[in-house]
Amino acid sequence: MQLLDIMQLDSVDLLSREGEQGTVGAGIRKEITRRNAIGYWKGDFTAQVVKEQEEEVYIIGTKVDMPTARKVEKKMTGRGR
Repeated sequence: MQLLDIMQLDSVDLLSREGEQGTVGAGIRKEITRRNAIGYWKGDFTAQVVKEQEEEVYIIGTKVDMPTARKVEKKMTGRGR
């Protein structure tokens, strides 16, 4: 199988033949890597099973006291100038 033959295969066929040994297998794996790098997909997409789950959302609110400067703190208590 020549490189041109490998390039003309569908992506699903390439993925199914990924485990082949020898120069043909190396060419197939190289083509899969090349297609992944450029974001190319040839042919139909494989069937994907998507499982939907309910999302639990928790909102936790706490009061945050911002630290105040020492001079401001003294003025607030009446100990500063």
